[in-house]
Amino acid sequence: MTKSRRVRMGVSAILILAMLVPIAIVGFFALSLANIQRNEAASQVAADLSAKYGANAIARELPIDMITERGTSIARDNWTHGGNGQDSNLDKGQVAVEIEYGSTRFVNDQAEFRLGDEPLNSVRVKTAVPAGIVIFGKPIGSILVDSAAAVANVERDLCLVIDRSGSMTFDLTTHTWSADKSAHPKNRLALSTNLSKRSAANQWWWGWPHPENSRWAEMMPAVYALADELEKTKQSELLSIVSYSSQVTENRWDQSTELRSYSSLESTIEAQPTLRYADVVSALEHKYNEVMPIMGGTNIASGIDQAAAVLTGSRSRSFAFKTMIVMTDGQHNVGRSPVDAARDAANRGIEVFTVTFSHDADVATMQATAAAGNGKHFHAADGETLRQIFIEIANTPPGVFIE
Repeated sequence: MTKSRRVRMGVSAILILAMLVPIAIVGFFALSLANIQRNEAASQVAADLSAKYGANAIARELPIDMITERGTSIARDNWTHGGNGQDSNLDKGQVAVEIEYGSTRFVNDQAEFRLGDEPLNSVRVKTAVPAGIVIFGKPIGSILVDSAAAVANVERDLCLVIDRSGSMTFDLTTHTWSADKSAHPKNRLALSTNLSKRSAANQWWWGWPHPENSRWAEMMPAVYALADELEKTKQSELLSIVSYSSQVTENRWDQSTELRSYSSLESTIEAQPTLRYADVVSALEHKYNEVMPIMGGTNIASGIDQAAAVLTGSRSRSFAFKTMIVMTDGQHNVGRSPVDAARDAANRGIEVFTVTFSHDADVATMQATAAAGNGKHFHAADGETLRQIFIEIANTPPGVFIE
């Protein structure tokens, strides 16, 4: 081997060694950067979960000290990355947590968090963790990685969609018309002095809900409970009501004990968005106890479509979160699939909850309807359970991330 060639090989070795050093340094820095990024992602998850909890806790009117304590614990417990640069777990106490409370206002349809402002409906959580920087296996320091999340319980427009098909006059327990209660004082035919009318007393319950035993009568206290609970929430929800059955014209005895023709629509707006909850519920009860009989089939999709129109109509609020509660005691047998209707509603920004009432209801379809509407399904076998469900939904205000 010539001298010049040996010299060139020696120079090459030196160059290779010189290149390996920065490559190694870059590699170790890359590992440190990856560690920082993992810490950053973990910190954000912790802040998100804590803020979501805090916003919901405010809506339930829990004490601020309790929310702060629990929110801090949630942030630390959900800090999921376990390395500080040396493959050891970070002490949960090293996760710094700061929780702030305030109000969210909408300015030009943009959410704005205002620290300490009233009413308190929002929570902002800041988390920070030290992420280690390591070179050649040795820590040379750390960098503080911080994240923040703010969640607001925004105003809500809520539409209750109720079933007024003929089966709502059925007895909740026997699942038949309350024919055995024909002599009830509310049965106008039974009290008639006309013998032929008294002989038709059992038919009274085919159109007018029995005041104690019918599904409709079991439902109404739950609707009143929903109205009462909305009065107690921190938000100013606008409540609207839609009812549905099917397009049908039938003969029914009226409240003066005369046989007359009634026409039912597939869906009816019973109340436009309002803050006068108890008034509209009372009007609904009066209408279907005294003015309009309950009859027809079950076109659930029509009710959903009508409610979607109300929730996106001129009386709705563009900034408000949209929630629909669809209650049925039976199975859809008219019109298109309620699953498709709920999916269309979800595409318009509406969350669809479904509630099945009585064992005759098609639970599977209504579960699928709630899933398509990005909501949740509930089942009630009795009036008290239905009441508790409506109260739970009223106390589940939407929490949305604003930061």
